[in-house]
Amino acid sequence: MVLWAGLIFYLSSIPSLRIDVPDVWDLILRKMAHLFEYGVFAVLLMRYGEHRYPHHWSIPLVSLLGVLIYASVDEIHQTFVDGRVGSVADVGIDFTGGLLAALVYYRWRRKRLT
Repeated sequence: MVLWAGLIFYLSSIPSLRIDVPDVWDLILRKMAHLFEYGVFAVLLMRYGEHRYPHHWSIPLVSLLGVLIYASVDEIHQTFVDGRVGSVADVGIDFTGGLLAALVYYRWRRKRLT
């Protein structure tokens, strides 16, 4: 989990992550990357919570709060990186990725335990 958070921070420190594709595809791929990286982060947070506090009802909520806080801090961090901007919309996309992954993981986990 800490290594994944470090990877997110590192990627946010790179001045430009543009790839050589049309602008619309660059935008789509970058936003999908946000969904993915924070989806993975949410699942890692949930797994950590389950390890520390097995079967506690608040684990998904606390994990999503962690995603929201880290996404917000990451966007603030990007305002200090040349060529990057912080965006409230990106925080929303990050949270959405975390929420979707948390829901899938939660359902999978419940099926597996029953």
